[in-house]
Amino acid sequence: GSATKLRLVRLPLSRESLAGACADTRTSILIPDAYEDPRFNRSVDKKTGWKTHAVLCAPVVARDGRLLGVVQCVNRRNEEEPLDS
Repeated sequence: GSATKLRLVRLPLSRESLAGACADTRTSILIPDAYEDPRFNRSVDKKTGWKTHAVLCAPVVARDGRLLGVVQCVNRRNEEEPLDS
């Protein structure tokens, strides 16, 4: 199969963004259609030429409750399947 290149993108946390909302509430967020959610930041798609469809954000929390970061996964390899399957 073909290898997928992973990219690291860093954005400032803001409560108005998906990652920021995830960090603020310490809960996972599943968005099946990114462009329908006002918290989605389209600037990365514009810079990279990528088309984000679905987004899954999850907080990374230390055992003592400190927020270490947020991981964000975008799109599925098979766009035909829903993200929740």
